[in-house]
Amino acid sequence: ESMLGRGFLSRMENGMFRTVYYVADSVRQIMDYAGSRLRVVNTGIKVFGRSSVKEAGCAYRLVCEGVPQLLPHLGDKYVIEVPFADLKTLIEHVNPLLSLMSEETQRRVSKVAPSCSVIMCYDPAKHADDEEKPFTRLTALLSIPCWRGGASLSAHINKSQLRSLNHRVLGRVADKNSTFKLDNNARDSDSVAISADSPAVCADDA
Repeated sequence: ESMLGRGFLSRMENGMFRTVYYVADSVRQIMDYAGSRLRVVNTGIKVFGRSSVKEAGCAYRLVCEGVPQLLPHLGDKYVIEVPFADLKTLIEHVNPLLSLMSEETQRRVSKVAPSCSVIMCYDPAKHADDEEKPFTRLTALLSIPCWRGGASLSAHINKSQLRSLNHRVLGRVADKNSTFKLDNNARDSDSVAISADSPAVCADDA
């Protein structure tokens, strides 16, 4: 609610908005002033993508690259801080069951309606004393957009981002041409994140 609605832009495809972008007010002012004299090919940061889930509680899902812009405006209900063990579960498994997460994470997620986006955040400064720690020292908040299913979570990051995260966070290295092999709802070790030098890091920032 704290974001200005006029900063959102979208293109219509087959009678519906597929992707929603966000632009700064200064950019929007230029577009409004120029009107039809300005041909815009592409602009803004992608923040929402239309959900493909039928009868979803929310028609759009969060997009990774828009997380840093949206994070300051989201309520605590949709931003869930997790320990490293839960972060590891999230990037090791495909649609990990909520039962695999810590009790506190399960409690927080249970407050969010199914078929809705949430952001899972790992703050290395707050979890410095965790028994399990990242393979490489992280220096900033790691934020991953997820889709809350009925009994599981699904990280909205692509295979390249997952591969980068696995390398950076878990110390696993994989050939970029390798594919994920599913075994008992888990990815094998060839796949995940990011450069952790910005205030809010998303897996898109690798």
